[in-house]
Amino acid sequence: MKLIRLFLLLLFFLIVGSVFYLGYLGFIPIISGFMGANKAKDLGVKYTKANFDSYVEKGKTKIVMVSQGTDPAKSVKYSGQTSVNDSFSQEDISARLNYSNWKYMPASNTQVRVNSDGSVEFSANVLMERLPGFVAFTGLGKYSLDDFNKGLKYINLAKVSPPVYLKFKAGAVNNKVNLNLQSARIGKFNLPLEKFDADAALTQIVENVFDKVDGFYAKTVSFSNGQMKFEGTVPEKQEVESN
Repeated sequence: MKLIRLFLLLLFFLIVGSVFYLGYLGFIPIISGFMGANKAKDLGVKYTKANFDSYVEKGKTKIVMVSQGTDPAKSVKYSGQTSVNDSFSQEDISARLNYSNWKYMPASNTQVRVNSDGSVEFSANVLMERLPGFVAFTGLGKYSLDDFNKGLKYINLAKVSPPVYLKFKAGAVNNKVNLNLQSARIGKFNLPLEKFDADAALTQIVENVFDKVDGFYAKTVSFSNGQMKFEGTVPEKQEVESN
């Protein structure tokens, strides 16, 4: 009987410990909120709606919100082409992502910081319910949507918006991306980048997006000292399904 009670006691502490550990990682809403683990990392980048307007003005692409359709893969449409040669601040970039009204934008509380050494940091909460639509639009190269959903099955079941943090170096020349992922974290869990080819996978996703955008061509893209420098062409018009 004592052995059974001891076993039940150990099981209880194992369950409670697991709950608080998963809460610490940011995967259980109530516990995560109590522990502050569901908050995206503060990168110190402050922005306003004016930064969004600045990005759109310099980006030269007219954004038109349209009624909802049925196919996520066709939820954004592009037309026309115009040249852009300008710099966008980290505040402008953060605002452009955070104020997006695209139905399948999978991030909120977004901050992007561009460091003096050219590295870029990205912090946000992932909106899990929007990820399937985002993946359907962007594509995952050799991986299918089913593969993706299986890989994130546990997090999807948890019904949370876990914080994500990335640090990387990136650039582009003639529409080809050069990307080096230095750090990746979901909640408090550091992803073991050495165990899979993260650079190749992310590069493929980004280049898939480039190819999907009619009228887009990145002649050069570089990051340094709080700025993204872009030279190339962009669509004149973007029709976006609103959320």
